[in-house]
Amino acid sequence: MTEYVKTIVVESPENSEKSIENLLLRYCPFLQVIEVVTNLEEASNRINKERPKLIFIDVVWKEHLVFDFLSSLTEYDFQIVFMAEDKTHAFEALNFDTLGYLLRPFNVKVVGQTMQKVHQYYKKHELFVYDLHDYFRKMIAYGYYFKKSIAISSQNEIALVKEMDIISCSSLGRYTIICLKNGEEIVSCKNLGEYEKLLGSQTFFRIHNSHIINLNFLIKIDKKKDSYCLMSNGSLMPLAKRRKDELKKRLRF
Repeated sequence: MTEYVKTIVVESPENSEKSIENLLLRYCPFLQVIEVVTNLEEASNRINKERPKLIFIDVVWKEHLVFDFLSSLTEYDFQIVFMAEDKTHAFEALNFDTLGYLLRPFNVKVVGQTMQKVHQYYKKHELFVYDLHDYFRKMIAYGYYFKKSIAISSQNEIALVKEMDIISCSSLGRYTIICLKNGEEIVSCKNLGEYEKLLGSQTFFRIHNSHIINLNFLIKIDKKKDSYCLMSNGSLMPLAKRRKDELKKRLRF
């Protein structure tokens, strides 16, 4: 048994700029995306060599359908998720016992539902073990599937706030200022360290000793002088030098 599902993405060249790869890398931690191929001949070679368990593949290639290509593969030992611009060929895709039919532009919620189906298939066949709850915690912490709420205790009340609505958390001595996407600010009685433990680690990142940000609301990183993170609400938050490399790894650049 293995923990990850070895995956190859086969996308037509015209779709390479809107690749599903980044979406899978960011939201689907139980998939091991080993390669993205934009040529069917190369795809055949890589599939026969790597023996993936899952393939994401475009239905249409230069006005031709991909079904003949799939039928030509001698070692057909993988499951398929099709990608398409519309539902025109969805019925034909069913003949290949597909685990999904994703429409462009990709919707994260639909991708999440498809990945749940993929997970159930591989778990049923005992091909791998992965904590599904941890997967969805990571994926949906971005606010597309489950809507996890946390309790924020201030001086006069306890507010239930969805993680996906939090832009940043900043230290104020023993307190924490929590900025929400609706412009509201809450002063919490807990210190910043408590929120670092509480918030989803795949969504939130501590960029500085005094600041935690929600990466969903990060607009850009200003590197001209001292490094700052520009957030969607217009705030500039300092990025500590010692956190730069880790942030780069998280953002994959």
